[in-house]
Amino acid sequence: YGPESRGLPPTFLARHVENSLRIPMVCPEVRSINLSTTVGIGLYEALRQLNFPE
Repeated sequence: YGPESRGLPPTFLARHVENSLRIPMVCPEVRSINLSTTVGIGLYEALRQLNFPE
């Protein structure tokens, strides 16, 4: 969803700001993460916030 070097276009993000999330990238050598990894991170965080048992 967008080139790895730039991501989604700013105009797209501006139109969907209330439905957008940001996953911090702490390692500068990593340019992007794939979709399945992103889904896993989002699902983990959603379950964590719902106090889902491990």
